[in-house]
Amino acid sequence: MMAIKKVVINICALLLIISVIPFLNIIGGLYYAAIAILFFIICSNIRYVQINRCCLLFLLICSFSIVFNDIPSEIKPYQRFLLYFIIYIVFGPLFYNEKTNQLRLNIFFLLIKFCVIITLVSILAFLIWGIGIDKKDLGFKGITGYSMMMAPIAAISTFYLIYLLRFRHAKWAIFLILISLFTMLIAGSRSALAAFLVSFLFSLFKESKRKFFRLVLISIPILVISFPLWKSQLAVFEKKQEIQERMDDGENSRTIKWNNRLYEFKNNPIIGVGFSSLDIRHSAGDYSKSEGTLEPGSSWLALLSMTGILGFFSFFCLYFISVKDYLMNKLKSHLDILVFQLLVFFGLHFIFEGYLFGIGSILLVIFLLSMSLSSRYTKIVLKCQQ
Repeated sequence: MMAIKKVVINICALLLIISVIPFLNIIGGLYYAAIAILFFIICSNIRYVQINRCCLLFLLICSFSIVFNDIPSEIKPYQRFLLYFIIYIVFGPLFYNEKTNQLRLNIFFLLIKFCVIITLVSILAFLIWGIGIDKKDLGFKGITGYSMMMAPIAAISTFYLIYLLRFRHAKWAIFLILISLFTMLIAGSRSALAAFLVSFLFSLFKESKRKFFRLVLISIPILVISFPLWKSQLAVFEKKQEIQERMDDGENSRTIKWNNRLYEFKNNPIIGVGFSSLDIRHSAGDYSKSEGTLEPGSSWLALLSMTGILGFFSFFCLYFISVKDYLMNKLKSHLDILVFQLLVFFGLHFIFEGYLFGIGSILLVIFLLSMSLSSRYTKIVLKCQQ
């Protein structure tokens, strides 16, 4: 029975991750089918669980924001919230015990291993067939739908490979780390690259100040000497900056999206405009009616505009609780280091990307798993031989 459950979990993890690969994600419902199967597996282990009251409060506020707002039916707020609630049960820290933690740990490692595979396959596809350049912004999207997805996946891949190098002393991981870093660079996402660098350096500083300063002293001359080899890749960032400047007068500018979120927050400061919603009259450009998707431009600002001050502070408390032990204490294990890096990475990446309420986003799933596996919720010893 355990072997069958393991196979089912592996298949579900695969179905979740292929949602980022357009030509494999032929039937979009497979992503939600995988969540449904994992929901039943998790529920079968919800006995003698602890309930995260902060998480429950956040979800209640999200539901109140729907009830006390007049949200257009085309946005389907109740259906979105129901699935969001299920996602928090499966991957988030709403309920937790030793068994659910171990299941989430297994799913977590499966997904980030798949991130490594996607990164490597993307580079191979580019070298062999020359495919993977995003024609919209000239960044490298690999086999994913767009470069803004490729960059964080490459970052997660890099974090995991560094974990392997240090935990298992896998020297071969050095080559793959370089490939993942290169993929992140040519994807051209400044937000993902900055979030990765800050997260990695901060975790290293927390772990050992001596190692941090030694790395900085070694890296600076290497970067200066190798600059002629990688300076051409900076052209991707320059091209993206030019595209962003041309978009400043259009509806798709990130600055305009941020201003829209602030406008919505000022008009609905307590409870927001509604969970996973927006003011269509003012922010029509941020909603794709044909695809049924929202593009808030920032997760943190989306929290403010959609759930108001109440939702923002309840979620911030939930997030802060997850990282507090790491900030206050020394990082004790390699799993602690990996989870802390991902939590900091997502916290920074949320500033520029709005997938916190993205029920179909694999990045949301990996973020919630990272929160669930933080030391705040895993006082028990997990079998972490990944």
